[in-house]
Amino acid sequence: MQATDSKRTYQLPNAQDQLPDLSLWLDALAGLINSWLRALLTAPVIVEGLSYVDNYIPRVLRPRLGQVVTVHMNNCQPPSLEIFNCHGDVDLQIEHLENTIELNIFQPTPIGLATLQCFFVYRPAQHLAPIHLITEGHGDRVRRLYGETWIDNSDDPTEFKDRANPDISLLGNGFIITEEHVNSVCQIVGNSSQHYSYATSSGLRAPMEFIYYAATPSIMCFLSSTVFGDGQLGIVHLYNKITLVDGTTPLMVGDRISSSLCVEELTNTTSGKRITIVGLLSRSGQAVAHIETAFISHNLAVCINKTFQRGNQQRLTIQLATANDVAALEAKEWFVYCENVSARVSAGSHVEFCLDSMYRFKSEAIHSSISITGRAFTTARSGRLVHIANIDFESGVSAKDPVVEFLRRYEVPSTMSLADGDGYSLVSPRNQELLQFTVPDSNCEYAKVSADGNTIHVNPYITDIAGLPSTITHGMWTSASTRALVECYAANDDPERIRMCQTNFVGMVLPRYKLRTELFHIGMKGGRMLVKGVTSKVGGDPVLECTAKIEQPTTAYVFTGQGSQEVGMGMELYKQSTAVCDVWDCVDQHMVAKYGVSLLKIVQTNPKELTVHFGSNAGEELQRNYISLTRRHSGDKGKVASLFPEITLDSSSYMYRSPTGLLNSTQFTQVALVTFALAAVADMRTNSLV
Repeated sequence: MQATDSKRTYQLPNAQDQLPDLSLWLDALAGLINSWLRALLTAPVIVEGLSYVDNYIPRVLRPRLGQVVTVHMNNCQPPSLEIFNCHGDVDLQIEHLENTIELNIFQPTPIGLATLQCFFVYRPAQHLAPIHLITEGHGDRVRRLYGETWIDNSDDPTEFKDRANPDISLLGNGFIITEEHVNSVCQIVGNSSQHYSYATSSGLRAPMEFIYYAATPSIMCFLSSTVFGDGQLGIVHLYNKITLVDGTTPLMVGDRISSSLCVEELTNTTSGKRITIVGLLSRSGQAVAHIETAFISHNLAVCINKTFQRGNQQRLTIQLATANDVAALEAKEWFVYCENVSARVSAGSHVEFCLDSMYRFKSEAIHSSISITGRAFTTARSGRLVHIANIDFESGVSAKDPVVEFLRRYEVPSTMSLADGDGYSLVSPRNQELLQFTVPDSNCEYAKVSADGNTIHVNPYITDIAGLPSTITHGMWTSASTRALVECYAANDDPERIRMCQTNFVGMVLPRYKLRTELFHIGMKGGRMLVKGVTSKVGGDPVLECTAKIEQPTTAYVFTGQGSQEVGMGMELYKQSTAVCDVWDCVDQHMVAKYGVSLLKIVQTNPKELTVHFGSNAGEELQRNYISLTRRHSGDKGKVASLFPEITLDSSSYMYRSPTGLLNSTQFTQVALVTFALAAVADMRTNSLV
């Protein structure tokens, strides 16, 4: 320590075990005379409005490696205090003017210094609680800090573009993927896939995380806006979900990604206020991916009349089993058939609804208003969707949504097949060490490449104000590191196979943590693998859970031909699966109606003889069907002849015979084998295996 009449300067050591004791250190900074500084460092609480909070200033001013701390003096009183880091840059200033204390914490950004300003009033007469936070404007000052550190204001660094309208969409079109950016991200998150290191004839690929990076400026703009309000210091990332549009090709270096994001939800929960942001990312005018991400600010709430929840392009498929069910739908005032469209809903048919909704709240459980619009579709024989009706519903105060509640009664469950328990591990126990990784010492490099300069990740003074144990590792760093393992071990190092990845952040990650990931194949959905990943502290609790939908490798299902038939083939599945039953029954009904033969009977009993009678009116129709069957000879100039020449208009019956059973007769064997294959595929589709 060096002391003069005008200042005291303390140079702290660079070794952790040489740092001074906290209480001795704070006592030295406070000085021997009662002053605002001593009160700031020793008061047990700070008054914030009507609340008392633990005094966080002692945590902020705790001794740190390599610090230089200067306490300026004037007539034995300290007017200010400054802290410099080991590089000589000022990190923090505290100044006292009259009875106001101004705390400034500085955060470097690519375009200058951002500042967190906190103002306090010193009231020495209130001995137990002499330090009072000036709450007026405090939330705005915190939001300004986050606006300056989260949002690129390089065109005008002094401008903080607030957003107060929750109904606007934020557009971005200036995000260009570069090779340098890809290399930096992969190095920092530990993604060593060759696809991001070596270019092919089509170029160099970029990881899925670049969807989030392209959306980051708009996400951060909403989080630091008047729409979200105060609470940035307590923001927690809940989850992030990226879904690639079917048919889209991988992200490539050189792609320019545009985005359109909006707030889907701003609500109060028992834990705090929650915001959900959704959007569409595009490349060259073509949709690439959908993004959905949610955050919560603990112990804060939004004014109830500002809360809302919207849904865009929500899809529901229903099946109305009876005519009464159809009549119930058609009786709803909100269901209106389109003019000049003849198609109508029929019993047993599927109807697909595409809905846009807006809910506003009177309380957490009561809606103040509901607005739902949308369209209803049926499927034509060609497979094309036909728009048959419009949905239009408005309601005032209501506890329920009558439209969705009605449709849910008839909703067709999504086709998904889940494995028993937690599924099975995708990595053998002897290779589990390959799924372990260590969190970096610093979050600064990831903050740069991700453009997420949230100060709780990079500024230890601000994390002390927020009451955190240290700077917090970015959730998206842990997500990217985990997804790299999913890509490697679940998708066999084929990034294009991952079509959706949702990450739920369930625990705090700090620098230098050792983490391990477990990967499980838990089921199938829509022909895609469902893979669950759990990343935990080694020997500790989970910090992240993720779910990925992974395209199966191109697969051919080959069914054996004649000679593989056997009595009862497919019948066990016929008893278990509705889809299989439907296929066999459909073919059997056709065979009985057209040719008087039950295919099911042949497969189940393999009779050696079977007689078709032509005596009745139905028999005469069968007779005509047989007579109409012809074949073309390969020789004899392609002459056409009857397939059953022995059947004439005078025939009263026809008998099939086979000494080994009719299942072994080609005309039945082939039909049975094809039906068996179709039924097997139907069952696989029902179970989302294809």
